[in-house]
Amino acid sequence: MISSFFVLLSIFSILSTFGKGIIIMATTKITVKDNGPLRIEGDIEFVDKNGTPYHLGGRSVVSVCGCGLSKTKPFCDGAHKGNYKHEAVAFDLPSLDTSM
Repeated sequence: MISSFFVLLSIFSILSTFGKGIIIMATTKITVKDNGPLRIEGDIEFVDKNGTPYHLGGRSVVSVCGCGLSKTKPFCDGAHKGNYKHEAVAFDLPSLDTSM
């Protein structure tokens, strides 16, 4: 069984309608898998450095390469199998220094 941890991200969008703000909350889940990719599920859009969207072919779940070996970066093509080791165990990041 593949162990993994889940990161739940809340993404807020504010739409302006006749001067009134409407808050819409979309949820995206990222699963960090042992020895492999980041699996991303939910309301997602991928764009390149120029803002041009990747067409995901109707997918609401994609896996992003975590090993650097994929020929279809940023997406996973399975090249990590047997070639990459990473144990997906959650840890806390240090507090963000906002004094700068």
